[in-house]
Amino acid sequence: MRTLIFITSRFPYEPGEAFIDSEFPFLYSAFDRKIIITRNVNLKKLKPIPQDVRLYRHNPSSSLKEYLQIPILLLKNIRKTSQLIREELQFRKEKGKNTGLKKKLSLLKAIIKSLQLRDFISDVIKTERPEGEVLLYSYWMNAGARAICMLDNVNAVRITRAHRVDLYEEEAEDGYLPLVRHTFIKLNAIFFISGHGKKYFEKTHGLIHDKNIVSRLGIINTLPLISETNESQAFRIVSCSSLIKVKRVHLLIRALSLVKISKRIIWNHFGEGPLEDELKTLAGSVLGNYSGIEYKFMGRVMNDQIMKFYSENIPDLLVNTSSSEGIPVSIMEAQSFGIPVIATDTGGTGEIIGEQTGILIPVDFTIEELAGHIVNILLMEPDEKRRMKKAIYDNWKMNFNAFTNFKDFINNIDIIMKSAS
Repeated sequence: MRTLIFITSRFPYEPGEAFIDSEFPFLYSAFDRKIIITRNVNLKKLKPIPQDVRLYRHNPSSSLKEYLQIPILLLKNIRKTSQLIREELQFRKEKGKNTGLKKKLSLLKAIIKSLQLRDFISDVIKTERPEGEVLLYSYWMNAGARAICMLDNVNAVRITRAHRVDLYEEEAEDGYLPLVRHTFIKLNAIFFISGHGKKYFEKTHGLIHDKNIVSRLGIINTLPLISETNESQAFRIVSCSSLIKVKRVHLLIRALSLVKISKRIIWNHFGEGPLEDELKTLAGSVLGNYSGIEYKFMGRVMNDQIMKFYSENIPDLLVNTSSSEGIPVSIMEAQSFGIPVIATDTGGTGEIIGEQTGILIPVDFTIEELAGHIVNILLMEPDEKRRMKKAIYDNWKMNFNAFTNFKDFINNIDIIMKSAS
């Protein structure tokens, strides 16, 4: 009997963590019992999941009752808390990293949140009483990973994935990720979604081990490559991201205003976020009076609908202007249709875009540079476009195909669980 206890932030609720959609069927098939603990109690829409999946929801925010019980929680765990703080401060000191008052408060908060989640997971385990082999899998190397590493009296294999905000300290709140060393020691494996992330982790923290494994994400696309090029009277450009500061969609809007070509341009953006009204206003003022561009903010669209849109509309280009990434799933989706990509050279993006599959631009690019690259891609000769589309599709099929990558991921889990038994 094999049991999966899967800790997520939102999955299987919408929106968010859509990239788990491709992975979960492989996890489901690999385990006899499946338990999901999601750290969200507010979302209402549940994705279709098999009926035998057990689902629990943990509130990541302390309720009034939990808040009042924090002193009791700390007293009950005073020895562990003291040890964690002492080891963390020593580790940071050895690495020459500052741990001022603000970071110390963040550390204490992280310990409290992790202990609360640990106790919740412990209660779930007592309720479910799993037998045989147990895998505790946190999809993020954050409170979920810290919590499973604090479950001292549970016989289980512990793994996590590492993406972006849970990996790169400069992207984290207060520029600090607590308890990295403790988590590393307690985990059986850390699966990094990019080689860049693994190198960053080992160089930054000096935590080098064969338990650090590169395991790329992937997407499923059973639709065939459409090799013909766009012969319509308009070029179609797409972008796909949350409308938040780090995605810098405003730079794409300003660059599009500089693109002057004979064909009309249609720009579709998929995604929503707190900057939506601001960006719509900017697009209206910058692009609204320019007859050469038609644009539409598509809002939040499910991944299967985005894939359908790509299949039916054959976009000419996807643009990603983020200042920070892991490896964007949006680029994987585009590549599975042979769509060229212009993206910033950040995180692991350089592992999915090469000379034959798109254009990498520096993070500090100018809008004039971006506009020039857009023109160059759109005005490529048809034969060159076909060659590029084929190279892009082949890159996806070889390196970011879910069937290959998640099968390898499950094989790695099998090896780890067998060696731990």
